[in-house]
Amino acid sequence: MKILYLYLLLSFFNIGYTQTIGCTHPEVCNLANQMLLKERAILLKKIGGDPHNDKLTSSEIKKIIKADLLIISPLFLQPWGLKIQQMRKKRSINLTLNPALFLDYPKTSKQVLAHFWLLPQQLEFIAKSLATSFSKLAITYRPLDAKSILQLTTKRKELMSCLKDKTIILSHNALRPFLQFPTQKIIALKSSKHHGHLSARNIKRLQQQISKSKRDGTKLVWIIEKNIHLPQTITKWISSQDITINFDALGTLGDPVELPLTNLIFKLKQATCPPQS
Repeated sequence: MKILYLYLLLSFFNIGYTQTIGCTHPEVCNLANQMLLKERAILLKKIGGDPHNDKLTSSEIKKIIKADLLIISPLFLQPWGLKIQQMRKKRSINLTLNPALFLDYPKTSKQVLAHFWLLPQQLEFIAKSLATSFSKLAITYRPLDAKSILQLTTKRKELMSCLKDKTIILSHNALRPFLQFPTQKIIALKSSKHHGHLSARNIKRLQQQISKSKRDGTKLVWIIEKNIHLPQTITKWISSQDITINFDALGTLGDPVELPLTNLIFKLKQATCPPQS
């Protein structure tokens, strides 16, 4: 009887245990918080500058290990996640990639495909996997709105006619799968490998394409990611006649997970699609 009374008393005063749900990537947090109904996911890893060069600090490691529940990003996105998982004794949710996309994009690295929020099919798969994990852990959630995925897919198809016959220069290859249409030519300068560098091969390809563009009198479409540094020796080759799109791939903590792609599509359509009469 005393136990029952104590339980009722604690419930009445709303005194209880609230678990800490942690994540180590802003877009993982954004996705989780779009789905969670009662709890909130907290970003435990600060990302500054190029995310491919990021390292964990000792204080971040302590926070990550102590979290009651950790949502671990796809390991190809944050490779140190495997060591963190081995160090933890508490529950974790491991986000894995859609294996079907390895067949759809056979020449694309897993590091590229790990940028799940930049490819609608991958985002849909990750969201469904997260929903399954929440359900197993009895965490109250709502599924990610399927309409948002459909809208991204539809808008992507609309871009095909606008970008047709245009050469796209990417500062970072994470966007390649989303923009890779059947006849699209793309030069990605930096890879998604951690601590990677500009290759001499890609620089040579870029020089050749710039020379061809000048001969043909065509515009190049440059997509420059906010956190991916390109040296001035590269950026000085951007012509005033070219189309330059500045893109924040990481987005902002607290925004919808679809927003980076939505913003990119809007900018590309404005810059490359002929105005409708």
